[in-house]
Amino acid sequence: MRAKRGASVNKFPSVAVCGAGNAGLAIAGDLAMLGSRVSLLELPAWESNLDPIREAGGIQLTGKTSSKQTGLVRLAHVTTDPEEALDSVKLIIVSAPAFGHEAFTKLIAPHLADGQILLFATGYWASLRVAPILRDAGCLDRVIIAEDNIMPYMSRKKSNSVHIYGRKQSLRLAAWPATDTVGAMETVLQLYPQHIAASSIIETNFWSSNVSGHAPINLGNPSFFFDRARSFKFAAEVTPSASRLIDAFDAERIAVAAALDTIVTTELETLRTDYDCRGDTVYEALVSSKLAKGWTSDAMNRQVLKEDICYFYVPMEEIASVLGVDVPVTSAIIDLISVFAEYDFRDHGISLSSIGMQGCGTKEEILALVKTGRSP
Repeated sequence: MRAKRGASVNKFPSVAVCGAGNAGLAIAGDLAMLGSRVSLLELPAWESNLDPIREAGGIQLTGKTSSKQTGLVRLAHVTTDPEEALDSVKLIIVSAPAFGHEAFTKLIAPHLADGQILLFATGYWASLRVAPILRDAGCLDRVIIAEDNIMPYMSRKKSNSVHIYGRKQSLRLAAWPATDTVGAMETVLQLYPQHIAASSIIETNFWSSNVSGHAPINLGNPSFFFDRARSFKFAAEVTPSASRLIDAFDAERIAVAAALDTIVTTELETLRTDYDCRGDTVYEALVSSKLAKGWTSDAMNRQVLKEDICYFYVPMEEIASVLGVDVPVTSAIIDLISVFAEYDFRDHGISLSSIGMQGCGTKEEILALVKTGRSP
């Protein structure tokens, strides 16, 4: 199937999008509208996600697209076959949540070709987590692995339709090792020019995005979120006390990043620059913004909490310990969310060994790992 609308497919790099969720459909549909040759790949266990797209003949795209186009857009392939999806593709974007990164990497690793770029649309230390899989498949040195700090869109899908209700005004990208970042940026900028090269995956992981907001907002009104909420506008539920908790967590997140010679912003600064929010506090910025209009569900909220805490808070706590940085607020958030959600986040969280840092006992060793790919 060829793109129904958009520029010539020769103008932009060809893309395979892994994951047919909210983000995957938005990325695949918008890039196909832009003019890229796009294949959508789903895990075989979730093939039913592809049925509505196949039946309709494409993705029905609405909202604030990067391509400035909406309507039905056809894709090159809608498949669970990695060989078909990755054929002649330059860029592979994994849009799945963090807990799906390894499954997609195992699926595509035998079919990766020299020079392809594997981009995880939200990192959560993805490059370090999947490196052993790629190494075992013999393709680690043949591809570029990169991470974004966050997804490019705020979107919601229904059947074969996806509505984009917001686009991120800036995205930060780093490759692992950092020496490959320039190569990844050259391709990605053709599709998403709002990308900024990050110093390393330390910056993309510690940059303020999802991790600062979700858990503190939940703790600002735990009775609502954990006892009563089913479908709700998440950002609209922020409270002044949750805003102060975000500030306190931010102080620790920024301190750990600084101990690794990395500068990152506060959540408030990110809301202002990336989402065009207005206000003197996170509370004011959120309640008066378009973010307060986005709906979510209890199931999605709990999924996001698992992603943020298991894949960022828990390893950040361990990294802080290695660096001698105190993070009592971070530890308290993990403890309290574990109680309210009735889920042991530390037990299910990724450890330093999960990201290849088990032998890193100093700042210098951590920085050497992310910048050069060399482990102690």
